[in-house]
Amino acid sequence: MERQPPTSSRKRQDAGVVLLVGELATMRLIAESLESEGLICTCLDDIDLARRHLLECHFDVALLDLDACGGRVYEVVQLAERISPSTLCMLRLQQATVATIVSAMRAGIGDCLVGTLSVPQLRQRIQAALRRSREASSRMERVTRLTNLCRSLVARRGDGDADLEALAALMQDQDAPTTASGEESLSEPSETDSADSLAPIDFDDVGGPDDATIRSIAFDEMASQHLDPEQLITASIEYLVGELGPVNAAIFLGTGSCRFGLAAYARADLPRVEVEEALRRWGDEVCPMAAADGRVQFMNDATLLLEPGLGAHRGAVIVPCRHEGICDAVFVVLAQSSTPIRRSASRELEAFASCFARQLQRIQRIHSRHRLSWPADPE
Repeated sequence: MERQPPTSSRKRQDAGVVLLVGELATMRLIAESLESEGLICTCLDDIDLARRHLLECHFDVALLDLDACGGRVYEVVQLAERISPSTLCMLRLQQATVATIVSAMRAGIGDCLVGTLSVPQLRQRIQAALRRSREASSRMERVTRLTNLCRSLVARRGDGDADLEALAALMQDQDAPTTASGEESLSEPSETDSADSLAPIDFDDVGGPDDATIRSIAFDEMASQHLDPEQLITASIEYLVGELGPVNAAIFLGTGSCRFGLAAYARADLPRVEVEEALRRWGDEVCPMAAADGRVQFMNDATLLLEPGLGAHRGAVIVPCRHEGICDAVFVVLAQSSTPIRRSASRELEAFASCFARQLQRIQRIHSRHRLSWPADPE
């Protein structure tokens, strides 16, 4: 069960957003105190619902009650670390040893609330966590802007500014490109990567298949563990976001009428409410075209998919999920605004899509075996 804040509160862009997971009566009491201070709160008592909300909405702080929800609260922490690093997770528990607190901190918990704290005390700790979350988000935003600026300067000036490329790679926690002599360098941008390109991927320049093969094996092992369609879809989109980093991702399933319906959506910087109309258009137009074409489509600019203000300078990949000639699903992945999407991600997504389609058809066959039906009429 969940408790949603008033619609008027959600429109306040400057309000902190808090996810409260635990015993509902207690969480609602905390939420009322926080909302009196202008915060927006969502109360849940189910870990699966919490994970789904985290995929679709942004939360500055998540308060997780270990006593009420058990060890599964760490699933929320792990998901937050993958898709929303600025979200600060807090753990609430009645009793704890030093070892318990150290273990929680290592798992990604930003603050532990031990014992019986009054509502004002809880509010004070959550407000402090909110400030830390916003500081972390501001730092990440500055780093992203500076990284994009470095990339832009390198693209304009060419190889003469290898220092800028090295800085950009360092800020993204990646190895800077090097020449045979060991000096850092950057290859010039490809002339074929035009801003409005939408063409089948040519994997000749992407690299060897080793990495994609390894990743597809890991994805296939994950997918094979799920024989429930909803669990498969949820686990798959979490896996995609975890592997590709902060991206906006959607999984569409075929409806049997030449259209596709949205099965799951995970946001990085595009909340679902902002792209609701676009999602419907993708299901009605983009996905059927991708399914019919059957090839991975890479875009350096997603203006064809989104409004110009949202799609400009945003990379995107559209991946039909085919197995044995049948396309039952389509992946659509959009990078964060002004953040390049690496072309090698297309190869990885193609491998994931094949595994996903195979497992989806396996589930359909299993369910068909248990479906009662009348025997066929004799000819």
